[in-house]
Amino acid sequence: MIETDTHRDTQHAVRHRTIAGGALFLGGGLSTPSLARGLSIPLLCLPQRPDATVFECWLEALELVGVEGRACWVLTDDRGESKWRHSGCPASLILDQAQYRGPAGVVLDASSRFEGDGPRFVIEHTRMLERSDLLQEALSAHLAGEHAVSIAVNPDGSFSGILIANQNAIDIIPGIGFMDIKEQWLPAANANGFSVQRVPLSGWSRQIRSLDMYLEALDAASAFRDPDQSRVIGRGESVLDPSPYAGAMTCAGATIEPGASVARSVVAPGGRVEAGAVVVRSLVSRGAVVPTNAVVIDSIVDSADTQRVGRV
Repeated sequence: MIETDTHRDTQHAVRHRTIAGGALFLGGGLSTPSLARGLSIPLLCLPQRPDATVFECWLEALELVGVEGRACWVLTDDRGESKWRHSGCPASLILDQAQYRGPAGVVLDASSRFEGDGPRFVIEHTRMLERSDLLQEALSAHLAGEHAVSIAVNPDGSFSGILIANQNAIDIIPGIGFMDIKEQWLPAANANGFSVQRVPLSGWSRQIRSLDMYLEALDAASAFRDPDQSRVIGRGESVLDPSPYAGAMTCAGATIEPGASVARSVVAPGGRVEAGAVVVRSLVSRGAVVPTNAVVIDSIVDSADTQRVGRV
């Protein structure tokens, strides 16, 4: 039988289905991202495509490496749990009720929830993955190099927010006390003879900590449609030669009424932009409403307060 590229890719995915052990999304942290402060839902529940959230896109990528949804856990706190409930996005949550453990301690504690000894993915919750095959790419490099811990890096060498760790490297984390990942656990793993290596990705895992970062990540993924009907112009090189902005990413269940202008913006499921409104470089969150003739620029309009227009 002639082995096609599709067949090889399928066989590659099947082999990996029994390898990856689970995934933990690290939420919380000492500082709240500016985008999260303006939202009543978690960052992971923001739209990445018209038909899928950031979290759902991560789940698609994890499924390719054999991590089922039941083996994906999200670390959050009491406030974050409330946001997850409000969002309606299904997720298995771990409440961070013992902050003295630190992020590495949480990784150790959470790893007991995963079946088997396969590598564990540790992912920052403020990231948007550009392509679903990137985790498979990172896992292949991790296994081929026989690393104990792999630090996935973006094409420019910056940290991607993705770690892959074998259970034996996780097991050196103390069962009590605080331990940080970058400053304490990784140096300790290296000192104990575990291979800790950087693994380059061919695509990006981008930060979405701010509104600008979120829109830039979507723009890089060509999420905004052509500006055929847009009456809003963007910031050109001169006022005499302005450049049109791309239009909206309008999600399933969202409404943009006739006469509204939406440019370089996201209208999430259940969001509505009423007639005559202008929305530029903004996010209209789930269930939020931009009223008739309102002007929203560089802002988040959240369902908790649809009249709020705050610069991020």
